Amino acid sequence: MSDGFLDTVTQIADVLTGVDNAYADTTPEALEFIKKHEGGIQKTKKGKVISNAGIEHRTYKEYLKDTGEKPKKLEDLNQQEIDKIHKWYFKDVPYEKLNPKTALVASDIGYHFGKSRSNKMIQKEVGTKKDAIVGDKTLTSANARDDKELANALINKKQEYQKTRLNYERNKRGWQNRIKDLKSEVNKNGL
Repeated sequence: MSDGFLDTVTQIADVLTGVDNAYADTTPEALEFIKKHEGGIQKTKKGKVISNAGIEHRTYKEYLKDTGEKPKKLEDLNQQEIDKIHKWYFKDVPYEKLNPKTALVASDIGYHFGKSRSNKMIQKEVGTKKDAIVGDKTLTSANARDDKELANALINKKQEYQKTRLNYERNKRGWQNRIKDLKSEVNKNGL
C-alpha cells in the first residue's frame, strides 16, 4: 500500500468483510484466479488428504509457524481461512507492484510451481539477475515491458515448464484448462 489513507481504507474494508489483507502482496484478481483453479480437497488413492484448495501440509505448517494460529485438520479449513492463507503465501513477493496482467501470471506460476520459480522466470524474461528475488531492478524492467506481451511470454514459460514435470500426464487436462483460462484473462481488455 502506498499511503496512510489507502491503508486505513483497506483496514476498514478488512473489518467489514472479515478478510485480513495484511499479507496481500498480490492482486485481488490473481487471488480469485488461484481460488478458481485450486478448489477442493485432493487425496491420495488411499484417502489421505494432501491439499485443500492448493494448500499442502508443508505450506500450512509454515503458515501456522509464522502466524501462531492454532492448527486444525487441513480438510477442515473454511473458505475465509483458505483465503487468508492464500494471501499470506505471497507475503514476501511484491507481485502487486507489477503491471496487472504480469502480476496475475506471476502469482499463478508462483502458487502453482513456487514463488522462486516464478521470480526466476520473470528475471530470465526481462534480463535481470536470476536470484529469485523480485527487487527494484526486476520490477522496473518488468514494468517497462508491454504488460500483455510479458504476461503471454510467462504463460509460455509456465507451459514449457509444466511439461517437464513427472506428474504432467496425470494433471495434463487440468493444467491445459488453467493455461487456457490464464491466456483468456491476460488477453481480454480491462485487467
